Amino acid sequence: MGNDATEIELLPGQHDLEVSYRDSNDNHSTVDAKISFLAEPGNVYELHGAPLERSFGKGLVQTLTLQHWYWTVWIANADTHAVVAGTPRETPMHWYEK
Repeated sequence: MGNDATEIELLPGQHDLEVSYRDSNDNHSTVDAKISFLAEPGNVYELHGAPLERSFGKGLVQTLTLQHWYWTVWIANADTHAVVAGTPRETPMHWYEK
């Protein structure tokens, strides 16, 4: 079931989420990502997603051969920006990944 919500309120406690993603170029995940985290009372969290970094050459080959590439998801505290679950992308997006 699809849900394009930009905000979702969760009760404090442990949560297991399953998400898919679509970027501005209409690239999308083929498999949902699963992520778990502990929501603490009074905190606001942000869910982030980004493609894993790839070189220009690898991206070109993947695009021309209709291969899929992979994404990473993470949850961060909205106030402190501390990552509470998942693995964030370490580098900014390159022009050829957008």
